[in-house]
Amino acid sequence: DLNATVKNPAVKSLIGEGILKDHGKNLYSSSSKWKSDLVPGLRIDHIFTGPSIKSADLKVESNGNAEKWSGSDHHPVVLHFRQ
Repeated sequence: DLNATVKNPAVKSLIGEGILKDHGKNLYSSSSKWKSDLVPGLRIDHIFTGPSIKSADLKVESNGNAEKWSGSDHHPVVLHFRQ
């Protein structure tokens, strides 16, 4: 639970060198519930892996309802991966 966007210096340093992969960058736009009308769809939670994880499915659980997408703040972000 980073509560940081991809423009945050700490997040940029984690993914900028290509050492870690951000599996959610093209899949979900996790958003905060706090003042979400000001920044709708802003990703603040991330799952990073090393290069050995080639394929992964990322989802945000929404109160147990997988059919209804929700922002990640205060919801689990789940990554199923294959090496």
